[in-house]
This record gives sequence, C-alpha cells and structure tokens, in this order.
Amino acid sequence: MADSKTDKDGFEEVYLMTVSGGIEMDIVEGILRYEKIPFVKKYPGFGGVAQALQVFFNEDIELYVSGEDLQRARDAVQKNGENAADHKTDTQ
Repeated sequence: MADSKTDKDGFEEVYLMTVSGGIEMDIVEGILRYEKIPFVKKYPGFGGVAQALQVFFNEDIELYVSGEDLQRARDAVQKNGENAADHKTDTQ
C-alpha cells in the first residue's frame, strides 16, 4: 500500500516517486502539469531552505499526488518515459 498523509487543506498526499533534481525533476513536473495532476514536492534532509540548496546539490526530491490521481500520474510518467526511450532508439 502506498504511503499517504492528509495535509491541513485536505489534500491526501500519496507517494508517487523520488527523482533527482535538475532535468529529471523538470521533465516529471512538466508531465504532471500537462496532465493537470496536482503534486507536492518534498526535499528530505534539507528542512526549510530545501529548494535553494537542492539547486546547488542536485539532491533527490520526493513527489506526492492525491490518492485519486496516483494511478493516472504513474501511467503518465511511465508512458512519457517509454516515448522518450522510443525516440532515442529511433534516432540512433
């Protein structure tokens, strides 16, 4: 079962995945925004200055979505990852 937690606004946070900072985060964030899937980023180990430090250290970022969006988010990320791999194979 996925880890979940409900925040003060009633958003049920369910763990989606951990990504490296930088380009990988930009890609996954773009996919989720394109699919209109709300998400929360968490920076384990950095506390309050997390986002600024993450840019310099390229640390892992945890992504959370709502429970109702979890499968759709997984499918979107997987589908786009497969498309990127197919494109890379086609161009070589």
